[in-house]
Amino acid sequence: MAWVSAEGVGVAPTIPTLGDRRASGHSIIGLAVFDHSTLRAEAVGRCWSRGRLLAWLAGSQAL
Repeated sequence: MAWVSAEGVGVAPTIPTLGDRRASGHSIIGLAVFDHSTLRAEAVGRCWSRGRLLAWLAGSQAL
C-alpha cells in the first residue's frame, strides 16, 4: 500500500518534519509505503497555498 500526503508540518506522524516548525506556513509532501510488515516513510517536498507552489527535495529517493 502507498500513501501520499500533503499535511501541515508535524501532522502526519511518520513523515519527517525536516526541522521545520508547525507554524511555518507550508505543508510537507510525504510518501509512505507499507510493504508486508515494513513501513517506510520519507518527505519528498514542501508545498504552499494548497499545492499551488511546490518545491521538491533534492536527493529524495523513491521508495
